[in-house]
This record gives sequence, C-alpha cells and structure tokens, in this order.
Amino acid sequence: MTLVERSVNITPRKLGPKKKPLSHRKYTPPKPLQRRENTYSPRKKVEVLMFLEHHRIYDPDHYFSINGYRHPLAREAAVQFLIPEFTIYRWKRDKEAILDIKKRRYSPHWPDLEDELFRRFLEARDKKLIVTTGWFRRQAQIIWEDKYPQSVKVFTFSNGWWLGFKRRRGIVKRRITKESSRRPEEYKAITNNFLRFIRRVSNNTNTLQLRHDQSPKMTINYILDSPVRRFEKKWTLNVDETPIPFEYLDGSTWELRGAKTVAGKTDRSGWSKRQATLIIYIFADGSFRLKPKIIFHGTAGPKGRIFADEGHLYAPDVTVAYNETAYNNEDLFYDWIKDELADVQAKTRDFLLVMDVATFHKTDKVTDQLRQQKVTRALIPPGCTGQLQPLDVSVNRPLKDLLREETLIYMMNKEAQGQTEWSVKDKRIMTTWVVSRAIQRLAQRPEMIAKSFTTCGISVRPDGSQDHLIHIKDIDEIDFTGWETAEEVIVKEEEVVNTLTDFEELILAGDEDNTPEDLYIGLMQLKKEQLKTMAKGLGLLVGGNKDDIVRRLMRKYTDGTTAEAPITVEEEPESCIVVVP
Repeated sequence: MTLVERSVNITPRKLGPKKKPLSHRKYTPPKPLQRRENTYSPRKKVEVLMFLEHHRIYDPDHYFSINGYRHPLAREAAVQFLIPEFTIYRWKRDKEAILDIKKRRYSPHWPDLEDELFRRFLEARDKKLIVTTGWFRRQAQIIWEDKYPQSVKVFTFSNGWWLGFKRRRGIVKRRITKESSRRPEEYKAITNNFLRFIRRVSNNTNTLQLRHDQSPKMTINYILDSPVRRFEKKWTLNVDETPIPFEYLDGSTWELRGAKTVAGKTDRSGWSKRQATLIIYIFADGSFRLKPKIIFHGTAGPKGRIFADEGHLYAPDVTVAYNETAYNNEDLFYDWIKDELADVQAKTRDFLLVMDVATFHKTDKVTDQLRQQKVTRALIPPGCTGQLQPLDVSVNRPLKDLLREETLIYMMNKEAQGQTEWSVKDKRIMTTWVVSRAIQRLAQRPEMIAKSFTTCGISVRPDGSQDHLIHIKDIDEIDFTGWETAEEVIVKEEEVVNTLTDFEELILAGDEDNTPEDLYIGLMQLKKEQLKTMAKGLGLLVGGNKDDIVRRLMRKYTDGTTAEAPITVEEEPESCIVVVP
C-alpha cells in the first residue's frame, strides 16, 4: 500500500444517512429462546476470583476456618454476584487460563522498513561493527526515504516504535563491565585530610570587614551567602582534563538477545585512536565563566599552520591549542593561568582552584604563578577523584552523553548535505562545535553542578551547618577533627597505590563512565618508558614494543581485577544486558 503524507487541515467527514424511525424499519420476528444466556467480561471473572481468594467470612465452627475465618464458598459468591453457582465452579476450575491474559501483539505499521532495517543490522553485526541507537536512527531514515520518498515526514523514529521494534526482533544492548571494588582504608584517611584542608582554607576570619571595592549591599549579600565563608561559590573552580576520540565507542552495542559473544570494530581504522583532550572548567554556583579548551595533535607555537588554515571554522565558544601529544602540559597550563584564569580571578580577592595531582598541576613554575595571583590551590589526592572531584562525580558522565548525541546530530546534518567522507580537518572542526553545543546544554543544569560541589564537601559552609549534605562514596564517616591546623598534603602515588601515574589517575580514577576505549586512548598517549614503569609496578612483562605493553596493561585493567563468575543481568525497559566477566 502506498502511503501518502497527511495534511494537518483534514476536512471532516460527511454524516451518514439519517436514522429511520421504528415504524419505517423492516421487522423480522425472532425465534423464542430455549435457555437463558449470560456473557461475563474477563474483568468480572477476575473480580469473582479475587472475592474467592481474598474475602473472609467469620465462621469459627467450620472445618477449614483459620482463627475463626474461612474463604467464601461458591454458593456464597453466587449470591453475592447473582451468577449461577455452576458457572463459578467452572471459573475456579479454569482459573489459570482466565488469569493467563496474553499481551496484545501489534503488527508493525511498516513491515518492509523493519525487515530491511533488521537485515542491515544482522549484516553489520556479522562484520562486528558497533551498532548504536544512532545507527538504527540513521539507517531507518535512509530506508524510509528510499521506500517512501513521497511521505518523508510520516516516520519520526519515535520511542514507542523503537521499543516495539526491539521487542519484536529480540534486540538487546550488551555491555562488558566489571565489578567495582571498595576503596582501601588508606583512602578514607586521605579523604578526610583533604576535607579538613578545604575546611581550614575556606574559613574567613575577616568576613565582617567591608571590602574597599564593594558596596554595603554587595557585602551584605556576601555575608548572607555564609557567615564564615571565604570562597564564594562563584569563585570556586574545578578543572579537569578528559580525552575525547573522533569516534565514540562506548563499549556497548545493540545485539540479538542471547548472543554469546559480542564483538565490534570501528567504521574507519584509526578514528578511535585519534583524539583530543578536552579541558572543562566548572564553578561551584553551576556556571561556566571560562571557555572549554580543546587540545589537538599539531605543532605548537608560530610554526603551526593548522589554526591559520581552519581556525575561522571553529566554534567561537571554545579555545583551541595544539601539541604533539594532544594532552595538557606545564606550558599550556601556565599560559592558561596567566592569561585566561587571571581575567576571571582578578575580580575577587579569594579564589579556590580544585584539581587533581597531575604532574603539570604541581610544578614549581605553576605553583609560583598561582601564588603570585593569590589563587588558593587544593589538590585532590591520587585515586580519590571519583569521590572528591565534582567533574568526575556528577558532570563527566552526562557531558559524555551530550557529546555523543551532538556528534550524531552534527554528522547526520552533514550527511544530509551530501558529505560522505571525513578528513582529520573535518573532525577537528566538528569537535569544536560538538563541544560548544554540549557545554551550552550542560550549562542549563546549574543545580546539578552546584550539588556536586556540595556532595564532595568543597562548597559546604565552613561552620559545619551543611556537613549533612556531604555524601562521598565508600566513606561512611566524615571526620573534621583537627581541621584548624590541616595543611595541604600532596600524597605521593606510591604511598597509596604504586601502580598509578599522573595520567593513569586521569583516566582510571573514579569516572564510572570511562570505557576501555578511554583507557586505550590514555595509555597510547604515554611514552614507552612510562608504560614500562606502570607494567613493572603491576608485575607484568616489560619486553616488546609499545603495543605489546599496552595490550598487557589493557588486559590487567579490564580483566585482572575481577574474580567473580560470569553474571548476566537484564534490565527493563531498555533490556540492557550487563555481562560481568
């Protein structure tokens, strides 16, 4: 049947013929009834069965009474519902059949579309391609436009159709993951030490003094924000770096229900290895006062030509830098402090900068510059970013979801314009726009960002009135004893977990949404000597080339920490099967 596009302005149908009066209708005498017939709805049958099951009659002398009460008899139900007793006996006998109500099965509206989409899905999985929801959406739209070119607007890939298609075809999402282990006792002491340091530096003994550059009204607002708060929420900043690939492979794919083995590969060789580093800056009041920075592979300094060639095509809401590793370093971080942070930090006297202990965050050059600009630094101990860093606790996961979604939208728009091939230049341009739009959408949820600072104990009032709002994973009790004399303690990695390096801390510690692809990207950015040091600390072989060492580390981090037997869990409504190796 050929589908036609429906108009919004539908002409109402004409009324049918006028009903004839009884005197004008043809009459046929009915035959007399031989017996009385009653029809009962399934709902009425269930109502009677519920009465027999749950109702109780006080009859202490009855043989089957319990505590003086018994179930009603069929004849009593017959009197109650005015239904023949034999009919009720029959319902009790067929109770299982009556209660076994089969779900209605809807036939698909567009069977040709579903058949072709399912065929392409099987073909893609045979080739071990990663199949995402976005892949289904794109393929469905392509098939629809091919089969029904005159009715493009009818099909919208609605959530109802998508759920029905998955159910009819037995398609589920598969993911390989591992159980998370509790933090050792050492982390609890380190976490409490960090929170004590935050408590000490956040106390302001000069709160009641009027600032020379503020009006009385501004000072009153400052006092109301917290009677002893030194760092206003709008001047409390968390910084973090995260790798972003040119192609997102999040470790999951749609697959047929019951599939034993789930494998996948990227559409184009090398896209998942090519990546940039995204640096995000969030403030405790939920705002974004600093533009996110993206670091691409390229030549830094005046010799670099990439920005001159394509910089005008980048999104204006991001800043871009280049170096050979596409990762942050001391020089880039120092320039950011001196140029970008200074513009924001100059508006206040007290500024708190919270970040992890990456090597370039704690060099003498960086430390001196922060001290010169009167920026208070708080370094999150190694292995604790998943508990103490707001970005890792609440922001990174929704941000990655937004990046994936915006990437899909961007690619679909470009493909609709006829673009079928992507160069590295195209991917860089796309990344800037995707990051810009994702951050704009994330900025619409300031309450989530502000809450993450409170949950981590960074923006709570130093007078202790908000300590009940602190919720840190695996830390049952927060102890602020001795906060008055707490000092910043930069814990050496080997004192807690000697297998962690600065970059490994970035990609492994606490981000529950990190995937094997994130780990692989991070490991490939390290030098061979760094990889050998990591492997040696884990008791792994250090021979072979760089790829050999990375493979050993990948196996260790993805498989080596799980001792449980395989477990399969199915969740609804997404029918997501989680396999714990």
